[in-house]
Amino acid sequence: FKIESKINLASLEMSKAKADITDFSITYDKFALSFSGLIADFSNPQVNLSGTLSGIDNNLIKHFTNEETTPFSVPLINMILSAKLNLENSTADISQAKASVGNSFIKTRGQADFSKADMTYSADTDLSISLDEVSSIAKETLDAFNLKGTITGKLNLSQKKDFNVKGNVSVKNLAAKFMKQD
Repeated sequence: FKIESKINLASLEMSKAKADITDFSITYDKFALSFSGLIADFSNPQVNLSGTLSGIDNNLIKHFTNEETTPFSVPLINMILSAKLNLENSTADISQAKASVGNSFIKTRGQADFSKADMTYSADTDLSISLDEVSSIAKETLDAFNLKGTITGKLNLSQKKDFNVKGNVSVKNLAAKFMKQD
């Protein structure tokens, strides 16, 4: 675990306080999470962070479960978070939360209200997933299927009284090979 930052408390005026995070990292074996960015206005924090996640594979899972799993390895994941918190109203406005691997990504924006015991939220999410890239994650298992194509979509997720998902997903240039059973 490592953190390097500069914190300016600006005469203890929380609205002028900020933390410039130059390096925040957590490592465990080959797993690594790191990010940097700025958290400004401690009275109603504005968060702008970017980072990476790497080293997620079957060996990492084995550290926690002692179980053998099918070999897989997730490529470097790039992440971005931009959000504003209103601490007085207990709400958050997320202008962007994005995770991407190669050409694949999931990007969301939304609002959350955590002023009551049951948190509510609403989020609009865009996704684009390359099946070629998914195949490369679990190459030993998925190579035989020769997956090709792209899945794209726009979804709206909300949690008011019940979890609700609306949207559309499309598949382009889908191809897969199925093995013949003897």
